[in-house]
Amino acid sequence: MKTKGIIIVQNLIPEYRIKFFNHLKTELGESFKLYSGDQTFDQTIKHSTVLETDKSIGQTFYCGRRVMTQSLDFEIYTTQDIVVLELNPRIITTWLLLIVRKLLNRKTILWGHAWSRKGSSSRTEPLRYLMRLMATEIITYTQRQKDELKIKTPHQIIRASSNALLNKSEMRYTLQNNKALNIIYVGRLVTSKKVMNLYEAFKSIYKALPDDTKLIIVGTGPQKKELVQAVAVDQLESRVEILDVIFDNKILSKLYASSLFSVSPGYIGLNIIQSFGYGVPMIISKQEPHSPEIEAAQENENAIYYETNNNKALEKTILKVFENQDYWISKRRPIHEFCKGNYSIERMCEPFIAVLND
Repeated sequence: MKTKGIIIVQNLIPEYRIKFFNHLKTELGESFKLYSGDQTFDQTIKHSTVLETDKSIGQTFYCGRRVMTQSLDFEIYTTQDIVVLELNPRIITTWLLLIVRKLLNRKTILWGHAWSRKGSSSRTEPLRYLMRLMATEIITYTQRQKDELKIKTPHQIIRASSNALLNKSEMRYTLQNNKALNIIYVGRLVTSKKVMNLYEAFKSIYKALPDDTKLIIVGTGPQKKELVQAVAVDQLESRVEILDVIFDNKILSKLYASSLFSVSPGYIGLNIIQSFGYGVPMIISKQEPHSPEIEAAQENENAIYYETNNNKALEKTILKVFENQDYWISKRRPIHEFCKGNYSIERMCEPFIAVLND
């Protein structure tokens, strides 16, 4: 039975996935097809229309957007192509596809988080376990999750595709000590990311920082209005910049080059990979339900932790980083090289290319 190619089915295509899918298309050509809807469970995550998909799929949400179904042609249930589905038990259509394609002996891969953000002991794990057993292979978002799953299901084929945002050629860093004075946050402006905590900490200590140091906040979301108003009320417009979402690599590289470090006051996501790609270390809130990308953090090498929801601890950590500015500038090259070797778009694509060659 000859495999024709690979079909990836997604709820939506966020802007940060475009480089990944473009690289797959370049490497696999006509063997690769992308099917996508235009929304997902979290309505703060937006679909990008920049990338042209091979097929648009309809979506219907139920139970207050807790579960969903997808409208897919019957052909995908029977095709000899490899089909890659999201590893999410809340997508009812995925269960149907797994069952039918297993009965027909078709190759079906699940791609995503091995566990929910609550970990391997979450209430949904029995469902995820059953779902994984029905798949031919699993592709996880991190190497650590691959290793953990291999212990639980040692006979299953499991690959790791570490999430990435940048091509190797886009990863740059600078060692110009006198120009790296800012503090940067990049991500959604939502409550769970706790950006207001960072703002309040900066407001308390900015007079103790170099006069040229600014807090740069890049992103959008429900909390943006509150942030803008707070900056105006506190008359900190000259020290705090709030910018819309930026995907232009040249602009981002300049912003990171001007920053001594980045901060994640809430849970870690892909922002840690982006920061490391530019050689910039990160201050991290320790006791958060971090995404799997937290595995990239190495304390005192590319990251410093502080006690969660303790703004005094955050303030002290920021001041400590500035006191050790030379040390952290010297770490930029190894941080950059570590990320380039492990978290590039090229590296992320490798497992998907490999499944066609096996």
